[in-house]
Amino acid sequence: MSAATTMLRSVSRMHQKLHMTRRFLGAATAGARTSSHRLVGEAVEKWKYRYLPITSSNLFVVSSTSLRSFQSSATVEAQRRRRGGDSAAPPVMGGGDNESHSARPTPVKDRDIFLAAAKKELDRVEAAIEPMKSCNDVFDVTRSTNDEGDQLSIRLKGSDGTFTLQIDGRNCTMNLSSPVSGVYTYVLCSRTNAWLGMDDAHIMEGMLTRDLIRICNGVPKF
Repeated sequence: MSAATTMLRSVSRMHQKLHMTRRFLGAATAGARTSSHRLVGEAVEKWKYRYLPITSSNLFVVSSTSLRSFQSSATVEAQRRRRGGDSAAPPVMGGGDNESHSARPTPVKDRDIFLAAAKKELDRVEAAIEPMKSCNDVFDVTRSTNDEGDQLSIRLKGSDGTFTLQIDGRNCTMNLSSPVSGVYTYVLCSRTNAWLGMDDAHIMEGMLTRDLIRICNGVPKF
């Protein structure tokens, strides 16, 4: 066998090894890329559909830009659902119960049970927003009673307006009036004991928290 033939075979083997090495590295890189994309995708899904519960300990981890983007995506999802798009409806921030994914909650109809739970909820809301008083120039919280039932009001400065939680004993509902989002009606769900939107089962605590932090300093401590 000539020296030239031996050299050509050696070069050929080197090319084969180089080709196999490139294929191996390409497969490994693709696998790592796929794994990375999968992990990022899972994190995005958890962010979108479980809705990060907002507390005083984790609120400031989220930048204001991220929070605005998050709220915008939630609005888009809600619009899609109203147009008959996605069947699974994620809740507005503030919890993760399966009841919030159903079309309508099952309300408590017993008036005595409802009134006791509603007054307890007003007490809970009042305690949760108490720390916000020291963070805002005007944050006046008042309790009163009218023909419909007990009421809790949060008056803010100037044009920021007033939040109102009104118990409606006749209809066994609670109405949230927000200067940010408008008026929503909630019922006490008999299966979860949570206050959920009468029409789409979103969580009252989440809606109130979201609207408060958009125009006030601090965060409710639910």
